[in-house]
Amino acid sequence: MLVEHQRIKGYPQNIGTLTSPHKLDVRERILINNKKISKPVFSYHVRMLDTKIQSLSSKLGLMKPRFPAFMSLLGISIFLEEVDVAVIETGMGGEMDSTNVFPHPVATGITSIGIDHVHVLGDTVEKIAWHKAGIFKSGSVAGTVVQDQAVLNVLRERAEEKRVAGELQVITDRRAIESGAKVDPDMPYQRSNLALAIFLAETLLRSENPGFSVTADIARSVQDVVLLGRSQVVEDGDNTWFISSAVNDISLREALSWFKSVQHSKRHITAPRVLLFNQNFSKVSPRDPVPLLQIIHEALCADTPVVLQGVVFCTDQLDEIGKEKSDLIDFRIDRKAVSSLDAQRANSTTWKELGGSGDTIVVHTTKAAVRLIQEKYKRAEVLVAGSGYLASNVLQILRSSGLRI
Repeated sequence: MLVEHQRIKGYPQNIGTLTSPHKLDVRERILINNKKISKPVFSYHVRMLDTKIQSLSSKLGLMKPRFPAFMSLLGISIFLEEVDVAVIETGMGGEMDSTNVFPHPVATGITSIGIDHVHVLGDTVEKIAWHKAGIFKSGSVAGTVVQDQAVLNVLRERAEEKRVAGELQVITDRRAIESGAKVDPDMPYQRSNLALAIFLAETLLRSENPGFSVTADIARSVQDVVLLGRSQVVEDGDNTWFISSAVNDISLREALSWFKSVQHSKRHITAPRVLLFNQNFSKVSPRDPVPLLQIIHEALCADTPVVLQGVVFCTDQLDEIGKEKSDLIDFRIDRKAVSSLDAQRANSTTWKELGGSGDTIVVHTTKAAVRLIQEKYKRAEVLVAGSGYLASNVLQILRSSGLRI
């Protein structure tokens, strides 16, 4: 929307966006006017920042930042030179997040809160909400979407504690509906996200033009946005891939609702359905896959049956070691432990114990899983879920086959 306003009115002149995670290319995280910076420029800034960090680490005896913090610093350092408006997405939580370094942002916004990253943010929605609200700042406008009451209570308390401008604004879907913009997929969470985005864009642009409101034309510009690996549909000529980066209970339920909504179309009635899933339980990312498999079973097999012909469990390893793209590898994971396939076999056992439908198959790499599905099933609808890295891998494999993604 800001880029569309720029096209029409010439302001903001340059807009930076810092988001995470990336799906196909690490440069996706840092955009200027919706475009990746060139590889030479990106490499230059990486070298410059790394040199500064090396020097400071030696002088002050400080630990070097890990990858998420490094990317935050990189984006911010580039934006200081290149942009006049920056949209910054937090990486994890808010209070202690590496992006939370701005003393007085124009506005802050919080989307729907669920249970995730419990090893860092806490094991209840109230604890997680406390961390998320760490981005609220004194004198800055603060907004959120409709939340569970327990979450909203914490956000309001934190907004008061932080002395935000006025009261915490709770933005309903009405603003998105009134805009006339169509969201894809047309799901409640997407309408909530659009409504919050409109609120944040209006808050920013009103700092220059107090009477400004987002017009229908500007709102509809979001219809051209493709979020890689986030409720994305890709057809490979034989099969249709429904690619989700859902990793927690809220996002997974939304992904399943999206997938099931397609099944109402007559052309999908006879299509084989396949689930491609991974989620490891580890010290690095201690998410328990069992509750997620229970949610999938409840949605696809118990309540309103969507018969699955196959359920494939694989790792987040794209290909054989040495053949992977370095910026798509999760270096935090013990590769030897992953190679044992213990987690995948446990997931397969859980699925069978739940009484889930479909042949269960365990394979090592994502590439092997995709090839197996392509060879075994024709005109199938494949739901990819459970891991952002898995979604990235599937996109990378499909793109390498010549598809435009």
